[in-house]
Amino acid sequence: MPRKSAAALSVVQSMPVLGPPAPPPDLDAVAANLWRAIAQERPADWFTPATLTLLCRFCRTAVYVERLNDALDGEPIGSKRAVVLFKQTVAANPSLGILAAKMRLSTQATIERRSAKVGERAGGKKPWEF
Repeated sequence: MPRKSAAALSVVQSMPVLGPPAPPPDLDAVAANLWRAIAQERPADWFTPATLTLLCRFCRTAVYVERLNDALDGEPIGSKRAVVLFKQTVAANPSLGILAAKMRLSTQATIERRSAKVGERAGGKKPWEF
């Protein structure tokens, strides 16, 4: 293979514009819509094959937790079924936070550490001081 000239090397090759990754076919409609919403708000190269697996798990878990919450809303407080649903919800919620953090989807991942908003302090009196 012949060597490229300096002029040829100086030309920037444009990369094809990639769209957001499509949801896997085995996701239900609600989880697939969540996938699309998350994937569309990130750059095209945000997700790797490993994080696509995490995104699939995140979407499934988020839909599962929403369904648990909907079922819990229909139960009387303190009933046996409400207690079971509540325990399932509490057990599943940390997974969402961990998966979001691993994929850098949380608000914490989008704010620069040295941003003024993070270290900002309100001036003047505190709301409870008169």
